[in-house]
Amino acid sequence: DFSGIVVEAPASCGYKAGDAVFGKNPPLCGSFAKYVPAPTDFISHKPKNVSFAEECAVPSVGLTVLQVFEDNN
Repeated sequence: DFSGIVVEAPASCGYKAGDAVFGKNPPLCGSFAKYVPAPTDFISHKPKNVSFAEECAVPSVGLTVLQVFEDNN
């Protein structure tokens, strides 16, 4: 899981340099680095009222909650 500022992005992908984002990388792709290449379908814009530290904890926790609901539905 990660959160940060977009440095560069492809044109017409919905993100631009300077955007605050958070996300989760695909399996076997780490995020413990200064720069993280991430597919645009694995990231989202960060809400303004949430810190970067709080937001980088959301993807795995959110995914786990969804899996629990799906498994017990």
